[in-house]
Amino acid sequence: MNFSFDITIDTIMAFIALVLAVYSTIYTWKANQFSIELSSTFKANNRNQTRVEFCVINTSSNPLVIKNIELFLEKEQVFDNGFSPIEYDEKILEDKAKQWEKENTQYIMGVRMNPLGINPYLLDNAYSANQVTSENFTHEVFLLPSQSESFSYYVSKIPNKIVVKTDKKIHHFKTFKSFFVDFQEYN
Repeated sequence: MNFSFDITIDTIMAFIALVLAVYSTIYTWKANQFSIELSSTFKANNRNQTRVEFCVINTSSNPLVIKNIELFLEKEQVFDNGFSPIEYDEKILEDKAKQWEKENTQYIMGVRMNPLGINPYLLDNAYSANQVTSENFTHEVFLLPSQSESFSYYVSKIPNKIVVKTDKKIHHFKTFKSFFVDFQEYN
C-alpha cells in the first residue's frame, strides 16, 4: 500500500483555518476567565494598634461578586480587633476633661465651686486626618471589570494569607483564591 500526500493550496488553507480556529477558541476561553488580584498591601500603626489594608481588583473582563474575605496567620484565622480611633480619642478627652475639672474645682467654706473658665476638653474638637477606622468586609461586593474595592482591619496579629471567595470560579475551578502577602510599612 502506497499512500501519497500532496500539499496543495487547499491543504494549506485548511491547516491555516484549523490553527486560527484553535487560537480563537483558546483566546476566547482565556478572555472569559474570571480573575482577581490583590494590590496596595500596607500596614500602619495608629495609636499603638496595627492596621492592615489591601485592595481587591477584578482583573477579568466580566463582573463578579466577592462573597467573603478571610485573613490568616499560618492556619489561624485573624479577625478585626474592634479598635476605633474615634472612641479611643473620645475616652482620652473625657479622662482629660475630668482631670481638668478636678484640678480646677475650688472649695470655699466647704462649698464646691465650679471651675472658672471653660473646660478646654469639653469643646467640640475637630478630629485630625489620622482618624482612620477599619473598613472590614461586611457584605457581598459587586465588582465590575477593572474595578477595585479597599478593605482594612485593625489586627492583633499581622496576617500572611488572605482568602477571597467569589460567586465565580476564579482559580483552578475553585471559587476562592489565596494570596500570600507581606504587608509593607505605610509611609
